[in-house]
Amino acid sequence: MVAHHLNGDIPAALEVFDGLKSCTKEDGGTGPEKAQTLLYVIKLCIELGSNEDALSRLEKGLDSKIISARGEVSQLRGEPDQV
Repeated sequence: MVAHHLNGDIPAALEVFDGLKSCTKEDGGTGPEKAQTLLYVIKLCIELGSNEDALSRLEKGLDSKIISARGEVSQLRGEPDQV
């Protein structure tokens, strides 16, 4: 995912994440690892200009308690050009 992002192919990076997400649903990744990965993906969506997708992923992450509404999430919501 990171390699695609660094290569400038954000859609491919998001595709890798979506595949990874299905593999790690039950096993793999601690809570903080999943939270940081999701926040990274949300930022990729914003960088791509897909704010609706970013907001959808943010809300799903909050609903499933992968991420907390504090900290970086509140910062993302507070920036005018972000989610």
